[in-house]
Amino acid sequence: MALYEHNKDKTKINSISDYLKIIDEKIETLKRINNNAIFCYRGEDRTQGTKGEIYVHSMPNIFRPKNFDKFTEYKWFEKSMLDEVKSNNLSNSIDYLEVAMDAQHGGFPSRLLDITFNSLIALFFAVTPHYTKEINENDKADGRVIVYAADKLTTSKTETVKKIYEELVNEKKYNCRLDSHFHFLIDFVELNSRIKAQQGGFILFGGNQFIPVPRWKFEEILIPQGSKERLRQQLDLYFGINMGMIYPEPDNKVDYIIARALKAKNEIDYYSVIKEEMEFKIDNYINYINYNSKRGESETNQLLKELACYIYDIAISFKDLFKSTKDENKKAIILTIGKMINNKIGYINEEFHSRLGGNLLNPDIVKITDK
Repeated sequence: MALYEHNKDKTKINSISDYLKIIDEKIETLKRINNNAIFCYRGEDRTQGTKGEIYVHSMPNIFRPKNFDKFTEYKWFEKSMLDEVKSNNLSNSIDYLEVAMDAQHGGFPSRLLDITFNSLIALFFAVTPHYTKEINENDKADGRVIVYAADKLTTSKTETVKKIYEELVNEKKYNCRLDSHFHFLIDFVELNSRIKAQQGGFILFGGNQFIPVPRWKFEEILIPQGSKERLRQQLDLYFGINMGMIYPEPDNKVDYIIARALKAKNEIDYYSVIKEEMEFKIDNYINYINYNSKRGESETNQLLKELACYIYDIAISFKDLFKSTKDENKKAIILTIGKMINNKIGYINEEFHSRLGGNLLNPDIVKITDK
């Protein structure tokens, strides 16, 4: 049997609301087994390797095949790597544990497993590959989120865990197979901007061999490949979770910032914004009335009444503003609002004439000429 039995829950996840419902169910399942548990999450954007092989989840990258050969062949591989990270000023810490945390987020192998205390950030990682890849590169592969239950946790500043990590690296202790049954949750740390943005923590794996997290300590959620793009869009739209937020270093924010810059307006005309807002609201009223026309006459008539009240309100407000404005340039801009209202009145009267047996609005409430 595989180290982790693949989750058979095929509940379709098409939206974030679907996902959060399943997260709640998984937490309730874990609560029945693990009393007073602390919950954290991890997202992985693949369940299989590129050649179709099973991709074992929750495995720190130092135990993965491309790194494990070096780890077993060179006795001081882990320590030497962290010493190099320190000597190259890639970490400001002197403690091996915190150096490893910085190294982990710099792409170096370690015995630390990245997790987050935010289930939505875990979902982001389940639908999005590493920032060095195209965002849709793995959209034809299922992703997954793992929900973990821990009964205790520590911090990166706790002296005992710092000592344990140093002894692991120096191979003074904890180097037999039994020692590999050690998994300990390290609380959220603000060690660098990326960990902070990702609300991240770690699970520390002991020993020199990979022993998986006990089965009763986690639940797996399958994220269907066909839902990845939609879920990414919803994470960005509703929660602002996107590549620029998750990887806040300046180099990684370039594409995000450029995309935002293309949408940003440096010159804002006050009344143009008002005109767009009014036009948007009127159009939505019209669309909503047509959409709800089959639900009942009373509801449709109420919506038509609300639309008429809104048109009369903005028409009166326009006339008052136009009369009180002395600046000719400003007056010309305000006039475009009046023309828009006039055009909408004509359209509304035509659109609903047959239904009402006449005009909904007085066509002369706003008289605009091109003179």
